[in-house]
Amino acid sequence: MLLGFEGEYGIALKLKQYFILLQCLEAAG
Repeated sequence: MLLGFEGEYGIALKLKQYFILLQCLEAAG
């Protein structure tokens, strides 16, 4: 269960960073 939680948390962090990157690209574009 702990590993599953860490896995989901890691995916959430990657998605968050991805959306922030998209917003930065849109702002720059």
